[in-house]
Amino acid sequence: PLFQTLLTWNNNDESQARAAADRTAGLTVAEHPTGSGFARFDLSFTLGEQYGPDGRPAGLLGALNYSTDLFDRATAEAIAERFVRALAGLVAALDAPIARLDVLADAERRRALVERNHTARDVPRETVAELFEAQAARTPDAVALVFEGVEISYGELNARANRLARHLVERGAGPERFVAVVLPRSVELVVSLLAVLKSGAAYVPVDPEFPQDRIDYVLKDSRPVLTLTEAELSGLDLGAYSAENPQPAALPSRAAYAIYTSGSTGRPKGVVVPDSALVNFLSSMQSRFQLASEDRLLAVTTVGFDIAGLELYLPLLAGAGLVLASR
Repeated sequence: PLFQTLLTWNNNDESQARAAADRTAGLTVAEHPTGSGFARFDLSFTLGEQYGPDGRPAGLLGALNYSTDLFDRATAEAIAERFVRALAGLVAALDAPIARLDVLADAERRRALVERNHTARDVPRETVAELFEAQAARTPDAVALVFEGVEISYGELNARANRLARHLVERGAGPERFVAVVLPRSVELVVSLLAVLKSGAAYVPVDPEFPQDRIDYVLKDSRPVLTLTEAELSGLDLGAYSAENPQPAALPSRAAYAIYTSGSTGRPKGVVVPDSALVNFLSSMQSRFQLASEDRLLAVTTVGFDIAGLELYLPLLAGAGLVLASR
């Protein structure tokens, strides 16, 4: 449409019409409601001056016509009330800047500034690794991961990640260090990410499908203490390592992973995400989605993109099933 909001202003002097009627035999002037019964615009304000018996102006009379496809009555009334409040503010302070007009009522202001901003929630103090370990202890036999027809239980996934984590620690992984994970979508990918978190290090996820130039740049820029690839993992014998949970190696404030930006305005830049921020995000998402043990979440995002953290860890911290989509 050409426009959505119409303001009609009528300041015709009614006293002149009455005087003309008095001079014409048989004519009277009266007010009759007019309206088509439907809205031609989203919002249509009609305002007119009123006059007293003495013919002097006696305020304004207004009406708001609104489209019921877009607004309910309560919303339309609130819009009208704000408009009246703005006009009253203008009259009360003619020299004040328009930006200082008080448009919201006290209840509206409280709802907007206080009630809707009351978003504080209790967030677990544990790390992602510790929260996953607690869930694995509660439901060791439940299905944690599904990939191309293979099902891995919580107990098995936790044990495999524990063994690899101990190996990574021996190789130098730990707090304030990065481990690059260059693996295709697979069970080993999820095991490796959990293992890095358990070791206390932060992982740098690299999608092997990315252009080689980008992969080389990310590995050079992040300077990982070691890099996990298919070739690296295929030659490992982790059977001698304990499957028990390792001692917590880091505080929630330490880095969990580093994601490299798209680089659309230059070279990609690594953004380090603290473990506590990831837990905060996952807690917020869980409060919205309320995943339970019978639920399954399909993970489709490349591990090199930040939202993969939601898809991978939300189900694993909730006792649900993570279904990892293949390439």
